[in-house]
Amino acid sequence: MHHLCDDGGKSALDLLTSQLPSHSSREPHPLISHNVVALKGGEKALSTWPKLLKSVPQARLNLALYYLMGGEVEAATDLMNEVEADSPQSHLVCGILHARRAETCACGEEQEDALELARHHFLSSGGASTECDTVNGRQSMASYLFLMNQFEDALHYLDSIREHQQEDDAYYWNRGMALCASGDYAEGLAALLKVSDESFKKELAYNMWSAKCHIELGNVDEAWECYLQAEDKDVSYEVLQLVANECYRRGGNHLIYSARAFFELTRLDSFADFENGFLGACVGYFRHLVVAPGDDLQGIQEILDMMDSSVSPKVVKASNTIKNWAIAHRSPL
Repeated sequence: MHHLCDDGGKSALDLLTSQLPSHSSREPHPLISHNVVALKGGEKALSTWPKLLKSVPQARLNLALYYLMGGEVEAATDLMNEVEADSPQSHLVCGILHARRAETCACGEEQEDALELARHHFLSSGGASTECDTVNGRQSMASYLFLMNQFEDALHYLDSIREHQQEDDAYYWNRGMALCASGDYAEGLAALLKVSDESFKKELAYNMWSAKCHIELGNVDEAWECYLQAEDKDVSYEVLQLVANECYRRGGNHLIYSARAFFELTRLDSFADFENGFLGACVGYFRHLVVAPGDDLQGIQEILDMMDSSVSPKVVKASNTIKNWAIAHRSPL
């Protein structure tokens, strides 16, 4: 009954600790030892739960969750290999495990197999009659629908448990991703900005969706910051491509950001499409400034500075054309 109290488990913990033996020579009941660690957020989990695997079934599930929270997917997999899920709780842990496995799989077929297992276990957990009206049950259904790319339906379940998840980074991560995937960029970004866990913020998906939201909302400077602040080289590379292509697609003033992004990409990779994208963004931005009366031509200087560092004949030719136009029109560069 105590897990239903709104005191973070304090009342349950107080009751259990009162049952601990006063003499160190006496061993507490295994279930009490297990629950005390659970209510303390996993404190001393590695020294307590492994000894209880045979006597307390929940110890295996909680230890697997502990490993997963620490990013130790292989350790959790080894622990759960011989477990046949037969309860909503065990299905939930297996769902989380296979979802995490899918994130780390390099092979497409192996990843799809892991995702299929994750969907199965989340549906089995969330669809159980005892769980359909619980927070865990609704989280499971939201996870299943999310993995089925049914984002609006997933949001229905996530919104129904919102008041119980006010300090849960994983909740805001999932809600933010679902909102973004549904096209609600303002609310999606607001949810993502509530994530405080730095490990979440380093993820590729977090950075990509944050940059995408900023571009969609017209805050391209903030999207560029997503690239500048990315610590992982692979993440910054992907964000650069997103900024380059999304801003190119929008045209107009966005093209200066596209040019900057493609310029950085040409310095990182000799891929021909990056050079073509850079040239197209530069010429497109120049044309936009010429035909848009009243726009400041200062951006042309930045374009020329980037183009002058290129040895590509096509870029050099385009740069000379822009310079000749500026001379003919007596524009300060």
